[in-house]
Amino acid sequence: MDIEGRKLYFRLLALSLGPAMDVLHLFFETKVLNGLELYMFLNQHKHVLFHQFIPKIPCCECKKLSLVASNKRGNMNNGQFNTLYERKGQIATAHEHKDCKGEIKEHCLCQYTVKQQVSVDCMDISLMYVVIRTCCPVGSIPGDPNWLTKIKDVRNVLAHHGSCSMDMNEFEGLWKTLEDNVLNYAGVVASTHKKKVKTEIQKIKEETSLEHLKEVVKHSSENIQEVLSSKLEQIKHLNSIDLDKIDTDMINASCRIDGPGFDAEIMTNNLDQPNSTSEDILIKSIENKCVVLGLEVKRLVLNSEVALQFAIYNLIKKIIAAGNIDTKIERTVDIVLIFQGQLTPGLRRQESLICCQCCADKEKPAFYDCKECDKYMCEQCNAKHNSDPAWGDHNSKYIDPLKYKVKDTFKIRGIKIRDIKMLNDETLVVADGKENKLITCRIDGGDRMETLLTMKPFRMAVTDEETVAVSFGSEMKVGLINVISGESTNEFELHASCFAITYNDMQLFVSCQEKTEVISESEHTVHVISIHTGKLHYKINLSDFTPENMLVGTDSHMYFTYYGNKFICTDMTGSKIFDVRVDNMRGPWGITFDNNDGILIVCNKSKNVHRISTDGGERTVLFSFPSYFESTRSSAYICCENISGSIIIGREINLQFLQDSENKKYLRKKNH
Repeated sequence: MDIEGRKLYFRLLALSLGPAMDVLHLFFETKVLNGLELYMFLNQHKHVLFHQFIPKIPCCECKKLSLVASNKRGNMNNGQFNTLYERKGQIATAHEHKDCKGEIKEHCLCQYTVKQQVSVDCMDISLMYVVIRTCCPVGSIPGDPNWLTKIKDVRNVLAHHGSCSMDMNEFEGLWKTLEDNVLNYAGVVASTHKKKVKTEIQKIKEETSLEHLKEVVKHSSENIQEVLSSKLEQIKHLNSIDLDKIDTDMINASCRIDGPGFDAEIMTNNLDQPNSTSEDILIKSIENKCVVLGLEVKRLVLNSEVALQFAIYNLIKKIIAAGNIDTKIERTVDIVLIFQGQLTPGLRRQESLICCQCCADKEKPAFYDCKECDKYMCEQCNAKHNSDPAWGDHNSKYIDPLKYKVKDTFKIRGIKIRDIKMLNDETLVVADGKENKLITCRIDGGDRMETLLTMKPFRMAVTDEETVAVSFGSEMKVGLINVISGESTNEFELHASCFAITYNDMQLFVSCQEKTEVISESEHTVHVISIHTGKLHYKINLSDFTPENMLVGTDSHMYFTYYGNKFICTDMTGSKIFDVRVDNMRGPWGITFDNNDGILIVCNKSKNVHRISTDGGERTVLFSFPSYFESTRSSAYICCENISGSIIIGREINLQFLQDSENKKYLRKKNH
């Protein structure tokens, strides 16, 4: 097989979906939006983008300016339009017209609104190309439009490539086209940015790992993920072939299998003993009863997290087949896999929950801390740091990378998490934006109960040990829900879209957007209302940012996460006290108080959890949540369980509990 040709293909793929997209996203934010919120930009251009989606049928706005034509071809497909907009509003009277057959002859544009959580990084190259070419006339933004066309053309070549291999001439031509035009955009942003991007590009050209490529594919657009994943699967098979050709030492392991619904004796008889040496994990011996397998695994497999995952996956498939386990029947089978002996340094580094703050890889695990530099470093950056005479008086120290250890993870299928809160010391409340309900459960996932809602929940605030206040977005309402009894105790009409919400001193603080024809930054406010009557006490103007989530402290300060990569603190008039903006805080979203006068912030993009003191003086990166827990377009939420000092992170359908390893009060064990 042409391994070198495949490497060339995937190096080009890494460039097109890695630095190229980072540069384009930054260009869009700085030169296209130019200080404007993306929400506002998309709202202003809703009419023209709608007719890139539906080019031949007029809408209610076409009475003022018609953008349709019978021979017009749209450049936006259904998936792309739905990335930016959603159908939430009501059809206005006489705005939609149908013929006698029921076919729409005029659409109502009023029913479409910009998605509340839309962000620039939701756009891949194809979607960004359509948006820029549609909304930005030539000369209205810096740069040559042909640059973007050439980048898109290279992307199309990769997405529709007949194989995942290419010769050197094809690679060099496509690489030069892509590199030149990406650097053109980087230079428009800043000359220093261009130098940094050029270094990153050279690094990719010299060597690209399979793990990096898998991470790149995760962040690519959904419409090409399937193609790229299948090609990576082919690379995986190549790697597994190569592994078998290399003589390596083995490391011992054991596997214990137990659970209801399967016959241990049948499993023992069906498992081959010993098995073929071509397997990644070898079964050396078998004991009956709950089935205990003695295993061996090549140390080379442990050098790669991906190779180990595939090896374990193959072992589980073998166990399922040998035990005649019917996977259509829901059941729990415990499989405990233990490796004896020292694992490789490569695998140990993958355990760190803290990211390096010095190298280009924003997600590389860190194991050293320099107080003088106030930065965490990976082993390579630490070595460079210690050998540089400029930092001769600095003392970096090895740190415990697992101060917070993953204690438990569970999923609630069929939901989409919109917020999570601890109601009391044991009860977790989850807002489900898919099925319009609140879910309460113990912190181990047990004793689950559901409260159905009439509207889609947006955010929650705990008001007492049994009640949460829920904001309902564009429904312009806030409700009080007793999640123990499942009853709605009150509902308030705010006459404005309600988003982030928090509670303090018998008052609800609700981040609102006034309903107007033209949205402007000055109309984002915080409504302060009575918890008993819903009466509006006063409004706080937020003139220069739109909060994603918020808190109010006992010090009469308000704290906000803002997706423009900032954490902001204001007083009760909205006047800014301080803000925090650092490189490794990208996409700050979920926010909560900890139990030690601090605020925890979880970031969607950088996946870091930051701790910032309420005066802004102390700023620390606690850890990064694991890559397998992420979902590209879902937001992360965070809350604390104060008895054990645990942190709970929720994203999409996943809930993860991270235990403070220095705290001796542990949560109850998960009941299997």
